Amino acid sequence: MQLYTKIFLVYCIFSVTFSNTQSVFHQDIFNGGVTGDGYNPIFSSESPNFVIHIENGSTIRNAFFFCIAYNSPLPKKAIFNGTEIELNSNTSLNNSDFLANNGIDTFALKIIIVDVRHLINPNQNTYSFIPPNQVSPKIGGFYSSYYLYVSYENPVLPAINSTISLNNIDANAVMNYNFSSINPINLNKPVGLALNAGHFCDTIQDGSYIKINNSNIGLLGGIEYNTNVLCSGVSGSFYYQSENLFGLGNDTPTNTMSGSDALANISPYINNNTNFDVRFEYQSNTAPRSNPVFQLFLTYVSNCDPFDVTVTPDTTTCFNSPLQLHATGGSRYEWQPATGLSCANCPNPIVSTDSSRFYTVRIWNNDTCSVVRSVKVNVNPLPSFSSIQFTASECGDSTGTLIAKSNQPVQYSIDGSVPKTSGIFNQLSSGFHTVSILDSNGCSKDSVIFIPEIISVNALFVANPPSGGAPLAVDFANQSTNASNYEWFVDGVSQGSSFSNYLFDSTGVYTTTLIAWQNNPTCADTFTVHIHVYDSLMVQVPNVFTPNQDGNNDLFGITTNIPVFIDFQIFNRWGNVMSSGQNLKSQVGIPFTPLWNGEDAVDGTYFYQITVRSQITEQNLEVKADGFVHLVR
Repeated sequence: MQLYTKIFLVYCIFSVTFSNTQSVFHQDIFNGGVTGDGYNPIFSSESPNFVIHIENGSTIRNAFFFCIAYNSPLPKKAIFNGTEIELNSNTSLNNSDFLANNGIDTFALKIIIVDVRHLINPNQNTYSFIPPNQVSPKIGGFYSSYYLYVSYENPVLPAINSTISLNNIDANAVMNYNFSSINPINLNKPVGLALNAGHFCDTIQDGSYIKINNSNIGLLGGIEYNTNVLCSGVSGSFYYQSENLFGLGNDTPTNTMSGSDALANISPYINNNTNFDVRFEYQSNTAPRSNPVFQLFLTYVSNCDPFDVTVTPDTTTCFNSPLQLHATGGSRYEWQPATGLSCANCPNPIVSTDSSRFYTVRIWNNDTCSVVRSVKVNVNPLPSFSSIQFTASECGDSTGTLIAKSNQPVQYSIDGSVPKTSGIFNQLSSGFHTVSILDSNGCSKDSVIFIPEIISVNALFVANPPSGGAPLAVDFANQSTNASNYEWFVDGVSQGSSFSNYLFDSTGVYTTTLIAWQNNPTCADTFTVHIHVYDSLMVQVPNVFTPNQDGNNDLFGITTNIPVFIDFQIFNRWGNVMSSGQNLKSQVGIPFTPLWNGEDAVDGTYFYQITVRSQITEQNLEVKADGFVHLVR
């Protein structure tokens, strides 16, 4: 079984507009050379080699492997020179899709780049490639249009300027590209232009003319030298070093392009050393379709000297997390796009973005010379909680619990603790806590949770009796639970911790309170009972009355000290009822209440049964009296 090292350094290109139809992905000035080769098998499984040229004694400066995703294929594995790499259309960023039509279907195209610098051997010029196994472009999409671009440094070689521009508009029958903001071109030396394009099927009906500053330099179309697939498109294979352009494969470094020869020295057509146009015109006027151009590779000699710059390497951050970018070596800087950047013209902007994207920075050494570097900022999503459960904490103690869960592999921490694999946290105090989850990408998410407080102490007592006449002796039975410490109060006056009875010697409402706690008095529970103390019920019953109409002692009745209800019966000696009443209400402020006037009664002894109740129900006072009274006229 063959063992492959998996490489996942996948990039996607976005639009940095230095012109109206293409973006500058990379521009460089250095001593050395550049080389490239490409092919387009559409969705077949052809496995050709990439043939490039690297001068002896060189070191690899950059190596980019370009790929086009048609529509949105699932991630696929390919084998580059024996090493597994991943092609992933999901890493196409910043709305970089552009449309193309092959005469039957319309595709959304995405440019993907894999950094393969570490896979390039400066002593090796041929690299094998096994594309993904793909069935049909209509089933989810496919990967195709591959191109290998390598720059190599060599101190014995003169300086060159290299620029990589990427298409960022929909393919059309006529497409204009403008090269501007480039370093000044030495027009006395070859200016190499190579391209990687798709669906230039032939030069009979489906080719595209290419014009430099309106000068027609050829008709492109046909099958590339390293594939047998019809409509594969055209790719320029070349290398440039020692101030000369060289062709590879079937490409020639002439001043024209023809068929699948997608390489030309365009210096005769340039009259402005910092600006020129490239134009593609579809061959057919009767049924024009679009032939998409993917990459344009421009290489030439410039009067700009190499200068050293540094840029933040490709990096990964988390959703909306601030990230400091850095660039050095220039007199001024231009970052693109400005989206999410704290500044676009400073060397060290801060970026905060919610999606992955490329940033490029043009670094100017002076008013005319610059290089372009790219920084890919991968944005990982934040992990998420699937649930957070908690229980309350006992007051004065730390007994709360919290259980956090996530459907992702994460670590958990609380209040800045060391992350752990379990989301269970015990012995938590009441109050606010910050629970965090941390995924393998270093992204974290916080959630603030409030742990409530409970008091398990229950203060309770029974007062017996809770009300009565003064003086009133009351017993108190402590029935508190989960408490070991107590303090009693009567009308705010402490009675100490041991309190079982109290004598209330005057009328009034007395507030009796018990405060109970376990260990911490701040976690106490309170129970209160109001003791009602009233005057005692006193009843006076006379033993004689004289109903002789002299206005003195003419009626039989009772005298009470508080308003009452009266039930009574008066009998003669034979048991006959002489007078009776129920719920007879005494008058407030008048102590004597008459019960019998003695009419039609003879002198003698009479018997009574009297029940007296307080009119105030809460007092629960009652007096019963049985006796006799003498009637004397």
